[in-house]
Amino acid sequence: MAKKNLNVKVDTENIDVNVERKDGDLKVNYDSKKLDVEVNKTADNVEVKVDAQGGLLKIVGNIIKKVLLRRLK
Repeated sequence: MAKKNLNVKVDTENIDVNVERKDGDLKVNYDSKKLDVEVNKTADNVEVKVDAQGGLLKIVGNIIKKVLLRRLK
């Protein structure tokens, strides 16, 4: 069974989330005031970018990056 296309956008005052799945490709963007996560998954590779402000959020961002890379491969 093929996965269906999906497009979800949530825009609030503090957080923006955009999820798009089309033809097996997945794009996820999470933007908040202090943490930004961008995930691009294609049939060939997975790319995760994390941008964080502050020391603790940089550590949390690196953990999120490692977990997402393991889960999406």
